[in-house]
Amino acid sequence: MTILVNAAFLSLAVVSGQSVIDPVPPCLDAPAGWSAVLGSLTQISVDKSVVCGLNALGKFKVYCSQKKQPASWWTLPNVAFKHVAVRDGIVFGIQTDGKLVTGPVGPTATFVEVLTPFCEASKVTVDGSTVCVVTTRNQVFCANTSATAGFPASVRWQRLDGTVTQLALAGSTLYGVNGQNQLWRGIVTAGSLASGVASWTLVPTIQLQQVSYDGVRVCGVTPVQKVVCSSADGNAINGNGSLTWTTLEGELAQVSQFGASLYGVDAAGHIFYQDLLPGTTPTTTPLTTPRSNVAAAWTVVPTPNIALVTVSSFGSNVCGTDSAGSIYCSTFDANNPSVVAWVQLQGALQQVVVGANGVLYGVNSANAIYYAPTCRATSPSWVQQWGALNNIATDGTVLCGVNRGSQVYCAWQNIQSSTPNWTLLDGSLKQLVVANVHLTLQ
Repeated sequence: MTILVNAAFLSLAVVSGQSVIDPVPPCLDAPAGWSAVLGSLTQISVDKSVVCGLNALGKFKVYCSQKKQPASWWTLPNVAFKHVAVRDGIVFGIQTDGKLVTGPVGPTATFVEVLTPFCEASKVTVDGSTVCVVTTRNQVFCANTSATAGFPASVRWQRLDGTVTQLALAGSTLYGVNGQNQLWRGIVTAGSLASGVASWTLVPTIQLQQVSYDGVRVCGVTPVQKVVCSSADGNAINGNGSLTWTTLEGELAQVSQFGASLYGVDAAGHIFYQDLLPGTTPTTTPLTTPRSNVAAAWTVVPTPNIALVTVSSFGSNVCGTDSAGSIYCSTFDANNPSVVAWVQLQGALQQVVVGANGVLYGVNSANAIYYAPTCRATSPSWVQQWGALNNIATDGTVLCGVNRGSQVYCAWQNIQSSTPNWTLLDGSLKQLVVANVHLTLQ
C-alpha cells in the first residue's frame, strides 16, 4: 500500500502585492553545469517562455515564473496540483482529488474542470491541441481538444493501448515509461485516436523512471537519479534511428526541458537550471546502461573484512552498518563496481540511511535518532534528534520511522536539525521505505 504524505512546507510572502515563493535559498553546491534557482519545488514543467512547478509538501500549491534568473515566482490562485504541465502559456493540472483542470498561466487565472471518463488521473502531458493523461491504474487516455466543440465541458477521450507511469508528448510523438523503467515510443495521430493503438516501440539501451520531450530532444531521470539527454536527432527521435544518450552531472528526481532550457528538481526540493546548446548533445560522458528487456545481473560489491547487516544508498553514496554497530560509507561507481573504498565513520548505530547530498540519519540500539550533514567525513558531526525510533527511511525530503510500538512517524520540516516536526500517522508497521514523498509499507 502507498500513502501520500501531505504536509505544510512552503510558506508565502507578499511582495508588492504579488505572491511569491518564500525566499528559500538555492542549493549552494549545484552540480557542475547547473545553476541553482531560488525556491523549492518537487515537480516542474517548462515551455518556451514560462516555468511552472508545484511543491507536494507545501499543500500542493503551484507557482510559475518567466524563464529568467533570478526567478520571480507568482502563485496560481485557488489550485492545488499533484502534477502540472505547461505548454504555450496554458496550464493543465491534476488536482489532489484526481480531477483534470486547465487555465492560463497568469497570476489571476481561473481554472475549469476538463471532464474525463476515468476516475482519477495521476500525470498529464500536453502539446498544442492534444492532451494525454495517465490514470492511477497506469492507463493512457488522449484527446484532441480542438476536435470537440465545447471544450473543456465536452471532450472525446480515447484510451490507448499499453500501461505507463508517466508520459511526455510533442507533436505526434509520445514517450512513456512503465513500471519496469522501460522507455517506449508511440504515436498520437487522428488514426491512433480513432483506433486506440499507439504503435508502441521499445527504446533500447536505456532505463528511465521519468521522461521529458520537447520534439527535439529526450531527457529523463534514471532509476539511480542520473540525468540523461539524447542526441537532438529528429530521425532518431521519431523512430528512424538509434538515440545516443549522454549523462549530465548531478542527481535529480525530475527534469523538464524545452528547447535549450533544462530545469530539474532534486529529492530535497532544490531547483536547478542549465542551457543545452540547440541541436547538440551535452558534452559529458555517454551513458552506459543494460538493455531494459534483459534481466540485470547482480554484482558482488567487495566489502573486505566488513560484514554489513544494513545498507542504504542515495545516488552514488552508499553506507551501512555491521552487527557491532560500526558505520561504513563509500562512493559507488556503477561502471566500476569492483573498486570500492570503504571508510569507517565515528559513532555506533544499528541502522543508517543516506539522504540527498550525502546527509546521514541513523538510530542506535537505544532507539535514539541521529543526524549528520555528510557521509564524506570520517568524524561526522552527529546531532541527536528528538524522538525514539528503531527503523527509519528518507527520500531526502521526508524523514519517517517506526518505533518499538510499531507506530509510524514522519517529519518534513527541520529534518536536518535536533527538532524534526514528527507527526504520528495512521497504521501499525514494522518497517517502511520512502520514495518521492510516498510511503511503501511493509
